[in-house]
Amino acid sequence: MRVAVVCHLYYDDLAEEIGTRLAVIPTKFDLLVSTDTAEKKSRIEAALSSSTASNVVVREFPNVGRDIAPKLMAFNDKLNQYDVVLFIHGKKSVFSSTLTDWRQYIFDALIGTRDRTQSILSSFQDIPELGMIAPEHFGPVKGVGWRDNLKIADGLCTKLLGDKYAFNYLDFPSGSMFWCRPAALKPLLNLDLSLKEFPAEQGQIDGTLAHAIERFFFASCELAGLRWLKTTADETKILPVEIIDVGSSTEVRQVLAREGGRVLAPR
Repeated sequence: MRVAVVCHLYYDDLAEEIGTRLAVIPTKFDLLVSTDTAEKKSRIEAALSSSTASNVVVREFPNVGRDIAPKLMAFNDKLNQYDVVLFIHGKKSVFSSTLTDWRQYIFDALIGTRDRTQSILSSFQDIPELGMIAPEHFGPVKGVGWRDNLKIADGLCTKLLGDKYAFNYLDFPSGSMFWCRPAALKPLLNLDLSLKEFPAEQGQIDGTLAHAIERFFFASCELAGLRWLKTTADETKILPVEIIDVGSSTEVRQVLAREGGRVLAPR
């Protein structure tokens, strides 16, 4: 498969850590990085000069929309070149000491080991209807719900869902990092959002367009006619949920065949 990693790095001091983490990917991949200044771009390019990626592209992107705007806009001209994309970013939850381990938890779930990463890629290879794999919620943020994002989310619902769909329940990749097929993001990309729609960066921790969009990634996947799964590498870091051990793509397909696990009600 053609694989890419799309990474937004506001905190450029995490570039070496990202490069080390990505070394477990067991196939050729391109690394597409966005950051907000020319100085950071230069430092990132230097830090990733020995990356295991086949190609490294670093672009400047305005410091707007947290990691969400660059996720949807910085490399949308390249996404269709790939079969599967890993979306990550240099997350630092500086506003809460209880979230210090959140980034490492997400990285462990998505690219913790070579075997884990291979199993994720094999699932995409073998299961055409699989559109997205994201981490189970990190324990301290489980059940965050819509919070202050409901009013903004109403507008997104109108644009994305119209009156044909309703949410069965809310679930989403909290932390906004995941593996996916580019097609899973098409409904969101087709909104043609502009940077002007995102508020100026003021250190907001909730209640912005970016935080609302984060809650629509699974919905976008379903609107594209695809299914999603959640994974975890350490069940001690999540709240109690049903965990199913799978050892093959056949078993993953059996999990996907269940009627549950859809955030949107059918038409």
